Amino acid sequence: MWLKIFLIIAINAILSSYTSSWAQEVSIIPKPTSIVVQEGVFSLSNNTCLIAGRGSHNTSDLIRKRLELGLSITLNEDNSGECANNIKLEINTKLGLVEEAYVIVIDDNISIKASSESGLFYGVQSLLQLMPPEVYGVNSTKMESIELPKVSIQDEPRFKHRGLMIDISRHFMDKQEIIKTIDMMAMHKLNVLHIHLTDDHGWRIEIKSYPKLTSIGAIGDFSNPNGPEKHFLTQDDIREIVAFAATRHVMVIPEIEMPGHTDAARKAYPEFFGQKVYNPANPETYVFIEKIMDEVIGLFPAPYFHIGGDEVGGISNWLNMPDVQGLMKKKGFTTESEIEGYFDQKVTDMLVSKGKRPMGWEEVVNFDVSKKTVIQWWLGHLVPSETLRKAFKNGHNVVMSPNWYVYWDYAQAAGEPGSPWNGNINGPNSLELIYEWEPISDSLSTDEEALVLGIEAPLWTQFMKTRSFREYMIYPRLAALAEINWIPKNSKNLEQFHVRMKKQYERYKASEVNYRAPGWTKELQYITH
Repeated sequence: MWLKIFLIIAINAILSSYTSSWAQEVSIIPKPTSIVVQEGVFSLSNNTCLIAGRGSHNTSDLIRKRLELGLSITLNEDNSGECANNIKLEINTKLGLVEEAYVIVIDDNISIKASSESGLFYGVQSLLQLMPPEVYGVNSTKMESIELPKVSIQDEPRFKHRGLMIDISRHFMDKQEIIKTIDMMAMHKLNVLHIHLTDDHGWRIEIKSYPKLTSIGAIGDFSNPNGPEKHFLTQDDIREIVAFAATRHVMVIPEIEMPGHTDAARKAYPEFFGQKVYNPANPETYVFIEKIMDEVIGLFPAPYFHIGGDEVGGISNWLNMPDVQGLMKKKGFTTESEIEGYFDQKVTDMLVSKGKRPMGWEEVVNFDVSKKTVIQWWLGHLVPSETLRKAFKNGHNVVMSPNWYVYWDYAQAAGEPGSPWNGNINGPNSLELIYEWEPISDSLSTDEEALVLGIEAPLWTQFMKTRSFREYMIYPRLAALAEINWIPKNSKNLEQFHVRMKKQYERYKASEVNYRAPGWTKELQYITH
């Protein structure tokens, strides 16, 4: 009797060990919609052939580059020759899958299918996460073979806009850092990089029509306002960033801040400005803006152009400017708000005429701007937000970026460094807080919910002088952002997420990015300078 019980316990322990072992291997971030683990393993080796169907070559190149760290698989487009087994990539528009969805079946071979190249790309990202973290390494790692669990995965994202915003004005991020960030975004299946290119502390993009924007406006940063260094991206840098992003299915959205947050531009060309903001009464101001727009549009193929538009009230000095007073009399305006609306309408209409969809921080919704304008909600400490309700009422698409949850200049835990202002009322923006936040409240109607494009986390860099500290503030919060953008509503499980994150930390280490390790205490070291 006792022997029988012992055998049952032993067998269950073995089965449990087998299941938990593969559960650790199937640690995909973000979690797939459906995943079924079967018995057995697939052995990936130098005798594996990669069969790349039509339209899948860019994605197949990514597999080959990752596996060059240890294995060398054969590209075999026509499925001829002798192979121990295959990885087959297929784009088939008749599969009935949504654009970014994919299906993986690993049995005696590996099959990844999608109806678009982006879907196929995300399928490959999941396949890579089934492999050892070493495939993300930057140095050669020799592996004779890789065993993968036999699984079936069906997956698709919840939101179309899965974004990260980086502020390169206050502290500069160079081309190499931005490209690395894009590569890490792709690992997490994020697809929008929003670059805050200009602000009071520096103009960071070359504009050939107005060279003083960089010769004067690019001097210094938040920490060293007087420089002497100049920091900016050349137009060739931008082209390289955008081209690389395309290989990772990441859309790059430029932001040229206006009418406020413009001190760097004002130093270069004061004739188009008042005290701290653009002069909306000077017709030449709009010529200046349009020429800048035309050059930026030529560099960024994304359908969106972000104009900023936030935090203007109380700093403009418009009411004391004689030419603005004349404009107000002519238009019948009596308030500063009407002047701001006049400016925002002209700028958004200008973008629409050029075939672009304007984007703006939530303040722009107050000024009857073009309905094509996407509103980025950020004042998460105002709940319910009147501007968010107005955006829905007016039929604007919305990107969710509430500072109470996804502002990454805020601390990750009590006692850690971070911006000191209002978001901290809600507590630190921890990995757990982000993960458990539900962006679509039950108070939204079905029509309002349909207007939400997705979630974007801003990385404001006032206090982030170094690349290492910026990475520390991004990772691992990027994983939580990825998961809440991807998985269906009401399907989150924080405990299981933490289990899957164990492998993700190993991938971060292999990728050589700095990250906040779990279990941080004040005694642990992190790099801020």
